[in-house]
Amino acid sequence: MRHGESIQLQNILRELPTRHADCCVTVLWGVRAVKNPTSRLLPAIAASVVCGLTVACSHPPAGQVQPDPPKAADQYLIGAGDMLQVFVWRNPELSATVPVRPDGNISTPLVDSMIAVGKTPIQLARDMEAVLAEYVRSPKVNIIVTQAVSNLSQVAAVGQVGHPSRFHTGRE
Repeated sequence: MRHGESIQLQNILRELPTRHADCCVTVLWGVRAVKNPTSRLLPAIAASVVCGLTVACSHPPAGQVQPDPPKAADQYLIGAGDMLQVFVWRNPELSATVPVRPDGNISTPLVDSMIAVGKTPIQLARDMEAVLAEYVRSPKVNIIVTQAVSNLSQVAAVGQVGHPSRFHTGRE
């Protein structure tokens, strides 16, 4: 590789975003291995390398951490008093908006009573799909918490405070 070609490659590297620089160095070592590249081919090879980096380099920029997927402890737990919208895909007659009763159960068409308290919306949806599978072929259920008013969504201010009380954490 000629000195002028090496400087061209270094200039291309400087223009790249920092997150692609380490990938580019690895790929450009392969460009160096090409015997006697002409000065006309070098910019084309470098450009194809640069264009391919946006697809080939998938790791996050230095110092940036990928967020972990939500854990079960991070997900909302349904509680008594919450309002739930139960949506059954392609079966609007089975869809309903229902409250979670004080005993922790909900009732919808074809599901007389099902425990909802302490479950995530996804868990409740899968449980409802299992019950509805007796009546409907391949049911798909979504549960949307429309109002979070249970004790599980409240914060209590107690102790040496002016006015001990409970506050809802969700929007109403």
